[in-house]
Parts: sequence; C-alpha cells; structure tokens
Amino acid sequence: KRVGNENKKTADESKKKFDAMGKGIDGAKGALKGMLQTAKDGITTLGTLGGAFTVANAVKGTVELQARFRHLADAASDASGRMVTARDIELDVSRAAAVTSRTQDELTGSFEQLIEATGDLTFTRDTVKSVGMAATATGKSVELLTSVAGTLGEKFGVTGDKMDAALATVIGNTDRGGVKLSELAEVGETLGANLLQAGLTGDRGLKFLLGSLNQVEGEMGGMGRSAKGVGQILMNLGKGNELKA
Repeated sequence: KRVGNENKKTADESKKKFDAMGKGIDGAKGALKGMLQTAKDGITTLGTLGGAFTVANAVKGTVELQARFRHLADAASDASGRMVTARDIELDVSRAAAVTSRTQDELTGSFEQLIEATGDLTFTRDTVKSVGMAATATGKSVELLTSVAGTLGEKFGVTGDKMDAALATVIGNTDRGGVKLSELAEVGETLGANLLQAGLTGDRGLKFLLGSLNQVEGEMGGMGRSAKGVGQILMNLGKGNELKA
C-alpha cells in the first residue's frame, strides 16, 4: 500500500510539472528536468522501503514476463557484447515501472521495441524511463512515445540521458494545430537523411524540423505535402554548404 501511495504521488507530481510546461521549448526542458528529479527521488524512496517492495514479488508467477526478460537478456547481450541476465532486465523494467506508474508489461514492450531498433542497451535503459514518465504525465501511449523516442535517437542523435528534454520539446510543439505527435516518427524517418545531408542533427535538427513542419503545414495543408515541401528545402540546402548557425 505504501508503494502504491508513492507511485501515485510520483505520477501526480509528474503530471503537474508537465501541465505547467507551457508552449515554449525552454519551459518544456525545465518541466522534464523536474520530472526527472521526481523519478530519482522515487528510486531513493523505493530503496528505503525494505520488504515492502521487491522485484521478485512484482513479477512472481508471471511466466510470460519472465520469458520476455530472458529473450531481452539474450538480445541485449548480443547487442552490447557483454553478459546481460534476465534478472538485470527484470530490475530495469521493475524500477522504471515503479517510478513512472506504468505497468511492467507496457515498459517491457518499450524495452523490446527500443533494443530491437537501436541495439543500444544504455540508450534503451535510459529511454524507457523517459517514455514512462512522459506517458504518465501526458496520457500519450507508451507505444507511441517509444516510437517517437526511437526516431529521436536514430535520426537526431538524441542520447538516452537527453531523452526527457527531447520528448518534452516534441510534445510541447506537436498536436497544436500543426504537426501531430503520431506523425512525427514517420516524418522523421522520411526526412532523416535530408536533415543529415543539410548538416542538421541533434537538438538543432529537431527544432528545425518541428518549426518548419508547423509553419509549412498551415500553408500547404496536410502533413504529406508539408513533409515533401520541407524535404525539398532540405535537399536544396544539402546541395550547397551546410546550413549556417
């Protein structure tokens, strides 16, 4: 019961901070920074609860989850080149679930999706927590946010330790009459090569894409045509020198 109260407190605090985020990118980063600290505090609290919470109790009797942990351990070992056990994965997922108020099933799915897409164990571990916090704070699905996070890592070079701020930037600048969050993963995949060719990577590339899509979408109507328009702009930039700061 005590753990349940701590989980609810974490979720409520995260939602309040995210709701206060506002539309600005700076505000978004500040909100997620606060959320990250809330999560860290949650981990510290869990560490003091003794027998009130154990990973074994959290997954006891869940045969399907245990099988998925073993499969993930094999995949993570192959990807990282070092031994990763099912217990390691179990701990990662259970701790993330505890501090984000998401289910283990949801976050195991996120872990599976990310490790398969990136092969990066450190990125996956960090990103699963960021995805869980953002899902709890916004009501967006874990699956959708995992897809977006994967695109941010692969196409924009966002590392796991920077994912909370990147997700805040994306969520704060989508679903506001322009580009939709549900469209971003697909658009990022389509335009990723063009962004790279134009010298636009990382946070700079992400801000350029969001700003361009939101502006062009209103003039061209429809995300398909907007993406093509931005793609043409990026192709033209790529033919010359990289875009100057």
